Amino acid sequence: PLEHEPFMLVGAQAHLAGDSERALALYSAALQRNPRAPAVRLLLADIELRQGRIGAGLRNLVAISRIAPHAAGPVLPALVQFARQPGASND
Repeated sequence: PLEHEPFMLVGAQAHLAGDSERALALYSAALQRNPRAPAVRLLLADIELRQGRIGAGLRNLVAISRIAPHAAGPVLPALVQFARQPGASND
């Protein structure tokens, strides 16, 4: 498929089933097809942050705030809170 949605949906199924690695690969494929898809970036950020890949997760959250500024409301307070934590500048 050329669209990102099928990859995102199958990735979400894998994520819910606990297969984070497969979900990450599918979300990455979805992002390659549509780098401006905020939902894909949010799902990717969730997995990356849970895996301790803080820099990658934060980059996706920042990208969401640029791509969809109206959606940044819930994201920005979380970024600020994270930035205030000890060791947040380390990746």
